[in-house]
Amino acid sequence: MRIVKLLPDRWRDYQAIRLEALRTNLDAFGATLEATLQRPEAWWRGVLETAQAEPNKTALFAETPDGIIGLAGAYPEQEPRCVDITSMFVTPSERGKGVGRALLQAVVDEVVAERVRLCVNASILAAVGLYERFGFVTLSESMGTRSRGGDGSGDNRGNGGCQSPRVRRPGMNAGS
Repeated sequence: MRIVKLLPDRWRDYQAIRLEALRTNLDAFGATLEATLQRPEAWWRGVLETAQAEPNKTALFAETPDGIIGLAGAYPEQEPRCVDITSMFVTPSERGKGVGRALLQAVVDEVVAERVRLCVNASILAAVGLYERFGFVTLSESMGTRSRGGDGSGDNRGNGGCQSPRVRRPGMNAGS
């Protein structure tokens, strides 16, 4: 497995893993499957182009010879020197094999920020455990509100499903 950035001409690979993520974990993301299915090719290409061009905005993918098995994104928050991680997903058959940890590490290594924040549905215990082992701590819990993020493409304030915003400060022990 390797962590890669996809060029815009691989937009179909991005689309496939994103749609799998939405089909697999309906409550984990701010975007809906129905809305995402309506997005044109230009939107998918644009996300990949922007992720490579803008500072502290990234879209990373876990790839094997068989295809894309995971994704993670990050973008700058309105708060200075803060980056939000979005769209963490690993194909169910590949979970528990270190893919999520590799994606999370790659995102944290790539961004330049004093704070890295994410929002997670607290009912997805494996994800919560990964983030805690990585050094994230709970800042607050809110039922059914999302402070940031679903699709890695911009501000999705107001979408439901996020239960535990978390933050990791650089220099913290990443855990095991």
